[in-house]
Amino acid sequence: CAEFDATKFRHLIHSRPELSHKEVGTAAQIVTTLESFGYSGIKTKIGGTGLLVEISSSEASDGPVTVFRSELDALPITENSKHDHVSVHTGKMHACGHDGHMATLVNLAHRLKKEPPKKGKVFLLFQPAEEIGEGARAMVEDKSGALNFHADYVYAFHNIPGFPLGQVLIREGTFACASTGVEIIISGKPSHAAYPEHGLSPSVAIAEFLMLLNQIPAKYPGKLAMCTVCYINAGEEAYGTAAGNAKLCLTIRSDDSDVFEDMKVYVQEVISDISKKHSLGLTLKWIEPFTATVNAPGPIAKLRQAVDSLNLPHTDLPEPMRWSEDFGVFCEKWEGAGTFFGIGSGNESAQ
Repeated sequence: CAEFDATKFRHLIHSRPELSHKEVGTAAQIVTTLESFGYSGIKTKIGGTGLLVEISSSEASDGPVTVFRSELDALPITENSKHDHVSVHTGKMHACGHDGHMATLVNLAHRLKKEPPKKGKVFLLFQPAEEIGEGARAMVEDKSGALNFHADYVYAFHNIPGFPLGQVLIREGTFACASTGVEIIISGKPSHAAYPEHGLSPSVAIAEFLMLLNQIPAKYPGKLAMCTVCYINAGEEAYGTAAGNAKLCLTIRSDDSDVFEDMKVYVQEVISDISKKHSLGLTLKWIEPFTATVNAPGPIAKLRQAVDSLNLPHTDLPEPMRWSEDFGVFCEKWEGAGTFFGIGSGNESAQ
């Protein structure tokens, strides 16, 4: 088995980031590296650019089936760093740490080639398009049926700044929230600012809608239920014309999938009723929806055993992370098998 430098590999991946659904070069580099270890039969193009590596026991086929997942995609961000592995693609950067996740999983593949599991199987899964919440479902629903197998344990992790370097972050139940973006376009009729009654302005409708959004947390006591207004635009930058159209961008999120779905219904019903009351047109679109990532108790127990046996620093998170993670789709597919955890990356995370 060829030698492997995980740091050098991460630097290579970091310097050549690719956006969601376009991770062709990234996937090819991983396949080339895995084949240099001696792996063959790697399944490719699952859900787009996704990969699956099957590693069987060298001693007994019966035993647990364990899946480890990494993401492939980067973010549409320009990197302004000065190190020697800075992104060579303007407007693209591994700012979320997926390069490190890939390097970790490829390093695991290298170790398992030398020391295969004693029982059962291990699958290494490289997922596209996590950043936009589409890759996991695309892999699950791929016509090849590549993921149509039983799994006992399914794991993934994310580096998390602000926690001590190397600290394992564990949480029972929901680890990361369900969320979605909401794009709302309200259509009315502009008018002269001196005669607003001759038009149909969305301004009052927006004000009513925002007031009702503020009531969302109180509707779900004991649950995290958030609605964040990210963008509002109405009319033009002029003083002689009353607004005739408006656009709002929101995110809604919850640590409970049922609450999340109820919030979506509430938002849609409220803005629909208000728009009708003011005789305004309405278009609503859901953007980048994520299901909640809910950890199963069995894999959590195994994670704790591993952490204790390796004497790794760890802590239990008192509340879920408010951000979202595509891994929740795998938790739903392999019900009772999925667990997501964090690894502290320190207060300063050098790329």
